[in-house]
Amino acid sequence: MEKFAIILFLSSGLFVSFQQAYSSDCRVEGTAYIPGLDPNAATGDWLPDPSSYDNTEILDFPGAGLPGQLGGPSGSNRLFSGPVTPGAILYGPYRDYVGVSTLEISSYIEFSTNWQPDGREVCVNHKTKLNGARICVEKGMEYEPTSFIVDITQNKDGALGTPIYQKTFSNVNQFSRGHIYLPNLHCTGDMSALEIRLHSLTGGSVDFTIHNVHLDSRWKYAQ
Repeated sequence: MEKFAIILFLSSGLFVSFQQAYSSDCRVEGTAYIPGLDPNAATGDWLPDPSSYDNTEILDFPGAGLPGQLGGPSGSNRLFSGPVTPGAILYGPYRDYVGVSTLEISSYIEFSTNWQPDGREVCVNHKTKLNGARICVEKGMEYEPTSFIVDITQNKDGALGTPIYQKTFSNVNQFSRGHIYLPNLHCTGDMSALEIRLHSLTGGSVDFTIHNVHLDSRWKYAQ
């Protein structure tokens, strides 16, 4: 059983509240990527040394404890299994940051996929007869593309799901306990309902597992 590791500094005055929307202005550094699929991508520069900030928080959320529209808990994971359908496999964790001046966030999703894309039989090798007619001498399968979207949002000015960053991943069909590293965020001001989402699957059927969401935050307090 995976351990739900949470380091919270509630005594410092940072707290969770859904009574008011706090709008943070964020700069995105880098891009989301999956190691092994895009070796040239990067999430951005490493975050500054924690000693330069007033506080640091490291959260690991097992998939089973996170919400979503599709699928549900499976052991310590969150699993969607079946034909793809509109909706989100993952959203949350709706983290609030209040009383801060600057905020730095890095995060990743640990996941697995086992996709069965839609396909059709096609001719992959033709032969031309003496009379000029072309006939098929070898057939194969052609598969439709698959995709999913990962994004980061916040509750900005009362509007849940206001985008900060979004990326579509295509044809990640067979992957075992990989990581989707999200870009670093450099934000100013308070933030309401930070949310990481995985949604909008296309193509065939899939076993899509969310093992864990990792959230590393550091901030300076407002003076």
